[in-house]
Amino acid sequence: MSALLSLIPARAWAYIVGAVLALMAAAGYVEHSKNTAVEQERQRIEKANTDARNKADAASQTVDGCYAAGGRWDRPTGMCIPSPRP
Repeated sequence: MSALLSLIPARAWAYIVGAVLALMAAAGYVEHSKNTAVEQERQRIEKANTDARNKADAASQTVDGCYAAGGRWDRPTGMCIPSPRP
């Protein structure tokens, strides 16, 4: 095996090593780009989840306030229907 390796000139080894390092750097850059995109998407989803949670909390407070005032919550319209005054 070493006889075969000795057939390759030293300058060729330098080019081979350089090519391997360049490929490794390119692969690292591609992996970093993928990880960055995944992180950005994760942050976008987290923000959407937080916004949805806040809207749900606000809506539940509105519903609770409607019931506390003696009204009836109409789900299709998302509105409180006040109870008729006697």
